[in-house]
Amino acid sequence: QLLHAPKFGNDIDSVDFLAADIANLFCDLVKEAGKAHGIVIWPALLCYLFVQEAHFTGATPDARRWNDPSAEHNSPTPGRAVNGPTAVMCSCGKASLKRAFGTAPVQISLSRSVLKQDEQGLTVIKSLTDAAVEKEFVMLNIGIYDVDVMKKAQEHPEQYEDIIVSVWGYSARFIDLSSEMQEHVMARVIANG
Repeated sequence: QLLHAPKFGNDIDSVDFLAADIANLFCDLVKEAGKAHGIVIWPALLCYLFVQEAHFTGATPDARRWNDPSAEHNSPTPGRAVNGPTAVMCSCGKASLKRAFGTAPVQISLSRSVLKQDEQGLTVIKSLTDAAVEKEFVMLNIGIYDVDVMKKAQEHPEQYEDIIVSVWGYSARFIDLSSEMQEHVMARVIANG
């Protein structure tokens, strides 16, 4: 039943506004903590240990099992955004991300099978970046990947040394990543457009 419950990243207000409330509460707490100490602390909605967190975070109420991938930053949990990139943008934009001016990255990974290298593909990328500016995102990372090629690279890494992926604020060769990180990168790809 939990697997079929609404998930963040699909433009469902009841879920997205819960996430927005949590983000706002966090920003308020960080601001107050700074005031209490007479300093300014910049809130940030990010998590750079998302692969490690999957190991020490138990099962969660959204049906994520122990050891399943966890969400990166202010992005949907890998594999849970099923309504396309526009829905992800709408979900993420319901929080006031500009409050987290330390940083609040939104990661969107698109399937190369959906996003072609043509004028229409460029229009999609431009629309996503324009929406990020309109919604006052602090940071938007867009990756375009071919999951089938990545799977082949796992089997024959010597043949796929040129695949570069975005990890967390940096890029790396896909074959140099741990198998867990490879699986994470593939799981976050949004297959439908």
